[in-house]
Amino acid sequence: MDKDKEKKKKDKEKEKEKDDKDKKKDKDKKKKGDESEKAVSEKNFDKRSEATEQGELRGLEIPDVKRACIHHQKDLILYCESCEEPICDQCSTLGPHNNQLHRINNIEGAFKSRAVVTHQVISGSMIGKRDQLIGQVHRIDHRLEEIKHVKTVIERDIRGEFGGMLERLKGSEGIKLAVLQHEISHLQRDIDKINDIVNVVNELTGEKGDPIDFLLRSRHLTENIEFTVAKPFKTTIDVVPYDLPRELGEQREKIEKTKVVQDILNMKDKVIFELIKKYKAEEEKVAAEMNKAAQEEIDEWSKLTDRFASELKRYHMICYYCGCVLDDRNVNNVCEQNNRTQLSPNFGFTLDAPAREWHGTRRHFYSQPKPELVKGGKIAEMPISDYEFVAKNASDEKAFKSQYQMFLEVLLAKIRKYCVEKKIEVEKLFADHDREHKGFINHITLTFLLHEYCAVDPIEIEKLKQILDPENRNQIKYGDLIKMINDPKYLNDFKPHIPPQPEVIPKRRIY
Repeated sequence: MDKDKEKKKKDKEKEKEKDDKDKKKDKDKKKKGDESEKAVSEKNFDKRSEATEQGELRGLEIPDVKRACIHHQKDLILYCESCEEPICDQCSTLGPHNNQLHRINNIEGAFKSRAVVTHQVISGSMIGKRDQLIGQVHRIDHRLEEIKHVKTVIERDIRGEFGGMLERLKGSEGIKLAVLQHEISHLQRDIDKINDIVNVVNELTGEKGDPIDFLLRSRHLTENIEFTVAKPFKTTIDVVPYDLPRELGEQREKIEKTKVVQDILNMKDKVIFELIKKYKAEEEKVAAEMNKAAQEEIDEWSKLTDRFASELKRYHMICYYCGCVLDDRNVNNVCEQNNRTQLSPNFGFTLDAPAREWHGTRRHFYSQPKPELVKGGKIAEMPISDYEFVAKNASDEKAFKSQYQMFLEVLLAKIRKYCVEKKIEVEKLFADHDREHKGFINHITLTFLLHEYCAVDPIEIEKLKQILDPENRNQIKYGDLIKMINDPKYLNDFKPHIPPQPEVIPKRRIY
């Protein structure tokens, strides 16, 4: 019975082992099958992706189609634009393309129109897209070459730097090994010598040894033993492995220190930026305060200037007889116009008229000018019509001279100052524009030269033209103008020709 039980147990154990082996085999087969399926699926996916790519690049394959109508088994000679398929003539009459929803065209017209549209689409978009893709491929290839080049440069630098470190480490190691090997060779010779002495002594004192031979060589052996024992040897090792060059550690420490230094620099930059920002804010504040104070001071000075100008207007006076401006040169001079005791009541340039006893005394009588002689607060900027008005009401030509003289004094002073500041030679300027070299220029040339080179206002130029060329001959003798600009005293001797003034005929009143 016991034997049967043991057999049953053994059989069960064998069956279990077989089952386990079968399970393992099944698992292995499943794993292999899964792996093979994965590989097949990956291959199929690759094939599909390649097929799709090829289909996108080369176009879809045209399936095999019958060249006859599927409904009537006749030749395809028409084309349905609505359904986009070729049809026969019975399809358009019998059906299914025989209603108004279907637009029928002949096969050649449909082919030509669709071929033209397809070519236009290809030439308009696909060729440009192809050029763009080719350009992108070239750019990617160039970028690949750049990456490889930069990688080789970095690799070369790394090898050069760390190759030098390895060479220096090997050199230091070789020196230390050579020193230690030299010391080992010396010690090994001493050890070999001691071993030789011990072997000789053992041979001479052994059972087979000869006492006479030992005694004969004992003295020499004793000396060698004493020399060997007394010979000093180095017990310390001076060469240590701790002073080998550790450049890699030093580089790492430098990198760490660089990081710390960079952090410090960043902190400094931040502090400096904050200080600059604060300084700019303070600077803007101070600048605003200074601008405000300067503007206030400018306003005060402008008020004082206006007040001073208004005060000067009170002393802006001319002579009643000759119209000359009150200044240090004219105040004590003789008035050439005050030479008659009888004057017309309309005569006089000032608001106030002197007493009758003042006439004929050849003295100036200064007072405020009449309003019609003043434009914008300046006597010298009157239009030429005002001078003509004065000339008509004056008794002789000298009264007219005193009025245009005021205008010329201001204008010539302005031109003289501008030419000095800009370093302009007036004589050369006018001579270069005198083509005939006769000393005359026309009105257009005068306007151009004075406006472009001397910054004179066109209105003032027109006044000057009427003074220099009163008869309007379009010829101006620029020598007189140059003399007046260079020599202010020449203005007193300049006498222009005054054209006769037309009589003013009063208009009749219509009642």
